[in-house]
Amino acid sequence: MKKRNLSTFFLTILAVFFFFPISFLFSTEKQSKEDLKFEFRYIRVISEVPGSLTVTGSDTGTGTGIKSASNKTGTKLLMGYNCEDVVVNSVSELLKVMRVTSEKDLSTEQAGLLEAFKYSSSVKMKTRLKFGANCKIRENKIIVNLCDTTFVKCPDREKLRTNFWPCAWDNELLLSSLSGDCKNTLIHEMSHVLDRNCRSTNGPDGKHFENEVTSELSAFTEGWAEFNQYYDFPAGFYSSSYLMYEDPSSTKDTPKYETKSISSKDVIPQDLLKTENIVAGIMFKIASEIPDGYRKIYETFIEINKTEKNITGFLQKYLSRYPDDAAKVLEIFDINTSYKFPKEDLEVFFPGYTQSYLSRRKPPKSASDDNSTNTQSLTNIEIATNTAISPNTPIATDSSKNNISHSTSVGTQIASGSNLINTSDASASDSTIFPQSDIPPVDPAQTKDKDSSEGFIGSW
Repeated sequence: MKKRNLSTFFLTILAVFFFFPISFLFSTEKQSKEDLKFEFRYIRVISEVPGSLTVTGSDTGTGTGIKSASNKTGTKLLMGYNCEDVVVNSVSELLKVMRVTSEKDLSTEQAGLLEAFKYSSSVKMKTRLKFGANCKIRENKIIVNLCDTTFVKCPDREKLRTNFWPCAWDNELLLSSLSGDCKNTLIHEMSHVLDRNCRSTNGPDGKHFENEVTSELSAFTEGWAEFNQYYDFPAGFYSSSYLMYEDPSSTKDTPKYETKSISSKDVIPQDLLKTENIVAGIMFKIASEIPDGYRKIYETFIEINKTEKNITGFLQKYLSRYPDDAAKVLEIFDINTSYKFPKEDLEVFFPGYTQSYLSRRKPPKSASDDNSTNTQSLTNIEIATNTAISPNTPIATDSSKNNISHSTSVGTQIASGSNLINTSDASASDSTIFPQSDIPPVDPAQTKDKDSSEGFIGSW
């Protein structure tokens, strides 16, 4: 009898130690599926710190950088400026810290920040937060720093604008209405935060443009962010007919670019895969023209989120999940790359998925070749620098935020058409992440193709 009781006791102990960790894992998984949340911090920029370095373009992070450690005055040092910050949870709280009694009293800069704050609770942003819960963002929240430069005395507003150019790092992002539409910027920077392998490279001038030829990795990184903007504001979608090539002699002070018509024989097909506008357009068309395309794009993105990505590798993974979409996906890819790829290349990019499309493929008759090129100095043209982005790796201390850079370099150029998908690193199962009913549709009436004949399209 005693032996039986002893055996029962040890079995009970074993069961507790065995099942408790399993139940803990399940509870943790359940918690991780809660919607991602925003935390808004209002940053009042007070004064420039004497002797601090100006942060410009690709120099972000090399000088003063982003710091949030308190200094002797009790304020915080951000981008070389003394600042005060406070967490805000409502419009009324935001208006109070902005020192106004009503929205009509806001400065233009403050009004932009308020618009972004309000837009964060829109249906489409809530959907994106639902998706973001699967991206394993630190603390399951995105911290949005709303930088208000209304109160700082700085005669050089361009310097102030440059120093507070929108950027993203780890699970935080910075907004300043000095740099444009805050709603669009919020979407763009949030998309960079969700990207767990967010890397981009720029040319000698430290900047990039939506229709500039860079690298396949950079094109996907920025194209992903622009796709999200197009989804929320489809009227902003356009297809450029020109590509930009930065001249090797280009500098930050004197940037030089050559523009080429996409129809030109000088534009090789692989250049299109290195252009963020092309990448964004492919994803946007899938989301708007394929049933449930928006959810399918996000679920594919989540599965390959930790890996280095390019558009052909992304579409390979998409088709492995949704093979019934193959004909339409290839048609969208073909149209957005101007039918420049021969069928042999399509078969290499998408093995096993091309038959249904290629059997009916009818490229339009070749237009007369346009070999026009145009080399210009952009000295007198306003150029929007790109955002600062860095991989979403945990930050041990606040001071490590100095590591962000506008031109985070990658070791090697990504080969055209290479499959960058590491299936062993998948971060999501094939199950539906959120139901189709939760996804706001794109209104086709708002969608229009816009052509940029100038070829100079600014980008975050």
